[in-house]
Amino acid sequence: MLELIKESNIKLDLVVINDNNFPPIVKLLNFNKYIYEINKKYKKNIKKKSIKIIRLSPQISEHDTYYKIKQAKKFLLKKYKVKFYVFFKGRSIIYKGKGKEVLMNCSNLLKKYGIIEKYPYMDNNKMYMIISPNKKV
Repeated sequence: MLELIKESNIKLDLVVINDNNFPPIVKLLNFNKYIYEINKKYKKNIKKKSIKIIRLSPQISEHDTYYKIKQAKKFLLKKYKVKFYVFFKGRSIIYKGKGKEVLMNCSNLLKKYGIIEKYPYMDNNKMYMIISPNKKV
């Protein structure tokens, strides 16, 4: 087999798979191609796990809401998760209900593109909600 490889001028490397055994387990392969494929899989997994963040406020206007929804649609179509959060400044923390209403309005407008992964929850002075993309779209 080694003669065939030498005759065909294919550049292969001898890679040690497991050196704890006797004799060690090795594999003949093109190392650069192997590294390229590993990096490709790694980058693909990173993209799936990415989350895009969109900030809202309890007093957001209707036009601004639609603009943020438009951004979220783009992200969901590219298979990113979208994390919405409503930031409460100062005394606006007393309007938690209004913040939840804004988040639920966003989820209703994005019903076709994504599903709610995590319903609205509070953390300090921010209310979060995570929407993940639909499998169908």
